Formats: sequence, structure tokens, C-alpha cells
Amino acid sequence: MHTSTIELMHDQVRAIYRAMTGEDMPEPEPSDGTERPPSVDEIARRFVDLELLARQVPTVVDRVPPFSFEPALDVIGTDNHVLVEVAVPGIKPDDVTVTCTGQTLVVSGTRSGEPAADGRCYHHAEIPRGPFHRVVPLPCSVAEEARVDVERGLIRIHLNKAPAAKLERPSDREEANNVQGE
Repeated sequence: MHTSTIELMHDQVRAIYRAMTGEDMPEPEPSDGTERPPSVDEIARRFVDLELLARQVPTVVDRVPPFSFEPALDVIGTDNHVLVEVAVPGIKPDDVTVTCTGQTLVVSGTRSGEPAADGRCYHHAEIPRGPFHRVVPLPCSVAEEARVDVERGLIRIHLNKAPAAKLERPSDREEANNVQGE
């Protein structure tokens, strides 16, 4: 787990505390070094537990944006290319990772946001911040190299179809199903 993700998790805990108490979270007492710090897996597990509990409190749901999310996406095909557009407002190119193998594309990254600090508090919050992850089944085999552009809140992933790959259209699938059913 990246240090930036742990810091985003800490920001989320602060936001939950502020939404529930109306005050800034006190900083923890310095450790004397005798306690064993929790493992990354333990931190992640505790954070997920806290997030699930907090999402049951209406004040938190209203005032703290969701932490992790699955962004909306479109998959568009032509005879030679597949274009995948992923909607992530405020994303920067360095915050996106794209991997492609065969007919599967994985898009992940982190959308950071400004923490509610300096006396600011959200009165309503829906725009997610934090890590995102999508596994996208593609309509055909594609070349493993991808061109990734990030512009105006859209991640555009341009993929070349593998040689001899045929783009399967939804209408083609329906026709094949009808022929098999007869």
C-alpha cells in the first residue's frame, strides 16, 4: 500500500471524526516505541471496518465523500481500435495505472482531494476521493500496449485490436443466441 493511500485514509478518518463531533480530531500521543505498529494489512482491515460503520451514520453519509469507488466507464469499438473512457473528475495522469492482457483491461489509481481542514466542513459530499479500481472485459483481444490520455476528468485508453480480432457487437451475440436456440 502506498504512503499516499495511507495518508488519504488518515484524511478520511479525520473527516469522519469531524462529521460526527463537529471538531477536529486530536493528534495521537507520541509513542514511546515499545508498541509494535500495526501491519499494513491490519491498517487496511481496520479502515474498511471503520468506513462500513461510518456509512451507517446519516451525518457521515451526508458530509464525508465515499473513500474508494468504481468510476463510470464506456467501452467503444471500431474496426481497428477499442477506446475505453473512464470518468474520474480531477484526476492527474501520474495518478493512473493501466494494465492490459488479452481481453482484460485494469484501470486503477487514486483521486486525491482537499481535506476539509482550516475550519471548513462539507455540508454535503458525494464526489468520491481515494483509490479506484476497474477490471474491464474487452470485446476482443487487443495489443498489450495502450495510449493513455487524461483530459477534463476523462481517462481515455486507446487500444489497437490484435491482428485478426473481430469486434463482437451486442447484436452479433443476440443473433448467435437466436440461431443456437432454434
